Amino acid sequence: MLDVVGLFLNASIVGSLLIGNITVTQLAPYYFPNCNIIIYYWLDNNLIEFTNVPIEILPYSIETYPFSFNLQEYKSGKLKVEAYVSCERVNLYGNHIAFQGGKEILLIYNGTGQIPKVLIDKEKTRILGAKAQAGPTIEPGKNVYMDIALKAFNDFEGKLIINLCRWDNVIYRNCEKVYEKDIKLLNGEEKMYRIYTTFPEECDAYNYELVLVDKENNIHDIWTLRGVTKCMEIHYVYTYFTLEGYSVIVTGPYDPNWGEASGNVKIVSDNYSKTFYASMYTNEISELKDNVLLKNICIYINDKLIACNDYNLTKFEDRMEGIGETIKKYAEINVTEENITADEVTKNTTSYAILLVVVIIASVLLGLLLLIKKIEL
Repeated sequence: MLDVVGLFLNASIVGSLLIGNITVTQLAPYYFPNCNIIIYYWLDNNLIEFTNVPIEILPYSIETYPFSFNLQEYKSGKLKVEAYVSCERVNLYGNHIAFQGGKEILLIYNGTGQIPKVLIDKEKTRILGAKAQAGPTIEPGKNVYMDIALKAFNDFEGKLIINLCRWDNVIYRNCEKVYEKDIKLLNGEEKMYRIYTTFPEECDAYNYELVLVDKENNIHDIWTLRGVTKCMEIHYVYTYFTLEGYSVIVTGPYDPNWGEASGNVKIVSDNYSKTFYASMYTNEISELKDNVLLKNICIYINDKLIACNDYNLTKFEDRMEGIGETIKKYAEINVTEENITADEVTKNTTSYAILLVVVIIASVLLGLLLLIKKIEL
């Protein structure tokens, strides 16, 4: 189910302005609310900015979203644009947290600006000795250290800011500043900073967002270090819909060495309540389904309130109703030699031709999507 979304990226530079568009396709009967397109902008080895575009993905849909980014303050270099699609905690196309599997375009920018002047060395920068975006597992409330390596290719004066963000630092922005340090580096200078902080108590995954800004608050580089609380719990991931009803996705513990977690997951809405028992090992996914469309959904895991959402299902229901009426219309067409006229021949032939063209186009698009995914694998 989660492998049905296609992503197409186009971008070009006009003067000092990057312009582009992202097309999201889905030729399946699923409705994905609360989604985001995530766009990263890299200049050589510096992550200079990111943006996210809130979207919803309707069944059998092809939607295009424009974007732009002003490069006036930036110097010349290789510009990489990366795009991903994520819905709450489920990745529908690529993994923006790990910077893997997205669509990308490489461009050459001939700039006259001075940014960036310094970078975070992504290979040497680590948390508890680990650099992987999957992150090490950390005991709740433990004191942790980060080694942050900086390298200047011009004189730089500014700040290193560290934000602690629950789950990710892009979509939720559920972040708090936990560290700030004045930085002054000369051209060609390299420095390693060891920074201590306390890891959160609550069971979850967290991103430490590292940001280098100058005195004018211009961003020169961004990087993330990830940590996962060592705990045995079931985690809520996402809710999506089909015409038959809702489907709530939950997963097991994040670390592969922890084993199995189990418990009760309760779905509550207006005049509705249903409890599921779930038991899962690391990163296993379970879909908890019922044949009812719920607009207001609250989710409890072991009697603890995890999330509440108010879904607007009007567009989804209208889309599925329209598709159903179209299918019914063509299924009910009954043509005989006795009652058909020349005008009806033209009318019905045109209708079938249109349907045939639609089916052919859909099949070609689906084939292209599958081919693209095979190539990516």
